[in-house]
Amino acid sequence: MPAVKPLVFMLCLDDEQPWEGLFDNIYTDQIDSLSSKYRIVRARKPDAAKRWLANPENKPIAVLITDPGVVQPSNAVVLDLVKAYVQAGGIAVFMANFSSFMRPEDMDKLWKDQWGLNWKMAAYHRTDLHLNRYFISFHCALGTFNLKGNPSLVFPAEPVEQDQTPAAFIKRGNGWLGYLGDVNNERGTQKVVLEICRFAAYIAGDN
Repeated sequence: MPAVKPLVFMLCLDDEQPWEGLFDNIYTDQIDSLSSKYRIVRARKPDAAKRWLANPENKPIAVLITDPGVVQPSNAVVLDLVKAYVQAGGIAVFMANFSSFMRPEDMDKLWKDQWGLNWKMAAYHRTDLHLNRYFISFHCALGTFNLKGNPSLVFPAEPVEQDQTPAAFIKRGNGWLGYLGDVNNERGTQKVVLEICRFAAYIAGDN
């Protein structure tokens, strides 16, 4: 009998939003690579997301948040459920179209008010990056919205401000919070997402 794949929950709240359909159009290869290793459940509407996250029988190893729908005031309950999931030991990652459709002031408020972090949305950069080889070995060129106020996990090929990073991963409560600012679905970022999910499966005991 084949082993059951670990479960990954995707919050793609794009129904009737400006970013509707973009995740499917841009991130097809990311979806395919994840689906080859994990069982993917997606929610496109807030009510479905609330029901799924509130059900204690659902035990995802990670929640991938692909757009800013979850931070809209009307979806506060969904965000609260994500926060509770992280506090209890889960892993949530803001990624994909999330940074492209966030105003800087709204992103700053999200990190400070909801997660207690002094992160701020910084500049957009298109540059070559090398991830710290202690974690994952790869080189890639990324177009990213960086975070300011967080030590960089990557080393740019050209000098930039050292307190900006396109990728962040931090402990929150008993779980972990991640941010990936890549807006172009580069192969390097796809690898980071897979490694985060692999880490999530490991700590969940589903490896």
